[in-house]
Amino acid sequence: MNHPQDWYKTKEQAEGYQEFQKSYMGPSRFLCLQLAGRKIGTSPLRILDLGCGTGAAVPMLRELFPEAKITGVDIEPEMLDVAKRLYEDSNIEFLEGSSQKFPYEIGEFDFIFSFSSFRLWDNPVLCLKEIQKHLSANGLAYIADLRKDISSQIQSEALKKTSDFKSLVEEQIESAYTIDEVENLLDKADISDYLIYDQPFSVLFQNRAQQKRITEKLAEFTIDSDALNAKQNLHSMLYHLFIYPENHE
Repeated sequence: MNHPQDWYKTKEQAEGYQEFQKSYMGPSRFLCLQLAGRKIGTSPLRILDLGCGTGAAVPMLRELFPEAKITGVDIEPEMLDVAKRLYEDSNIEFLEGSSQKFPYEIGEFDFIFSFSSFRLWDNPVLCLKEIQKHLSANGLAYIADLRKDISSQIQSEALKKTSDFKSLVEEQIESAYTIDEVENLLDKADISDYLIYDQPFSVLFQNRAQQKRITEKLAEFTIDSDALNAKQNLHSMLYHLFIYPENHE
C-alpha cells in the first residue's frame, strides 16, 4: 500500500480532492463542526484548521464563527494553492506547515480543528503535544478521523456508493487507528484531559430540532437517497477526540 498521504501531492490530485471532499467528506465535516459548536463554550476568536487541504472547512467555520480569524495549515503546497485561490479574505490565511512542525510563532488558538488527517501524521505523539501546547487557556482541540475498529458490515455499506474512490477509502481505513490505539498515543503524549466519542451522529444528536436542521442540511449535499444512506454509514466510521488545555479545570 502507498503512503496514505501520496494521493494529495500533485495539482491534478488537489483539484480532484475538491470533488471528493464535496461528495463524500462534506456531510461528515459539516456534522463534526455542528458537534464542535455544541462543545465550545464561547465563540473562538482564533481558529486553526490543521491539515486544511483545499480549505473545505472554511465556509462552515465562517458560518459557525463569523468573527473568528481562521488559519489553515497544510503540508501540501498544491492543496494550499487551491485554498488560496478559493478563499481570498483578510480574515483567513493559509500557511505551509505540518502537524508536527507548526509555522514559526503561530501563537495560540481558541479552537483547533483537524478533520480526516490524524492517520496521515508521521509522528502523532509529537503532534498531539503540539496541539495542546498551542491551545489558549480556554481553548478546545477537536480531531475527527476514520477509525479502523468498525464492523465489516458498516464498512461494506459505506463503500457501496464510493464508486471510483472505493480503493482509496479502503486504503485510508487501513491506515486509520483503533480507539485503543488513539488512547495509547494520548498516553504517550502525556495528555490526560480529553474526551472521545465513538458513537454515530444519530446518537450524538438527540435533539429533534437539531436532527431536523441537520437532515435538511445534509440533503444539500446529494439528491440520491441511496448515496445519502451510504454517506450516513460513512459517518459511523468516525471517532471524535476533544483535547483540553493542560491543567484545564
